[in-house]
Amino acid sequence: MPKALDNGCCARCGAALPGGAFDCLQCGASSQRLPRELDVDAFHAVRMSGERPLVVHFRAQSCAPCLTLDPVFAQAALLRAGLCFASCDIDTYPSLRQDCNVRNAPTLAIYLAGRELGRISGTMRLQTLLDWIDRLIQSAASGGASKP
Repeated sequence: MPKALDNGCCARCGAALPGGAFDCLQCGASSQRLPRELDVDAFHAVRMSGERPLVVHFRAQSCAPCLTLDPVFAQAALLRAGLCFASCDIDTYPSLRQDCNVRNAPTLAIYLAGRELGRISGTMRLQTLLDWIDRLIQSAASGGASKP
């Protein structure tokens, strides 16, 4: 049985996945892709689940900077396995652009229990992305607010 390429949470229902799980035990969804592509309903469900911080890459297939950021984002997902990583195509799901106030692509945002912790736009190196994620997560854990 192949090992799942998951990052700790189900893209469909937001439930925690045990290490190496191939399918979600709660809803049965497959967890083969990292980071996961979310549609509108899955995005809102995972964002509101509150189980783990959700790091979202709002992107578009026609956006060259988004394509440049894709492998960096995937590597960050592997290195921060305790967080949920997902991407949302704002051309395929334009309502997400409006609902989440996404003005530029690529835009990265981190959510915890439905609350946005912060966002940043543009391409970046892996270490810059990891530092930004770590800073926001640490700030949320200590009850503070952080700047992007």
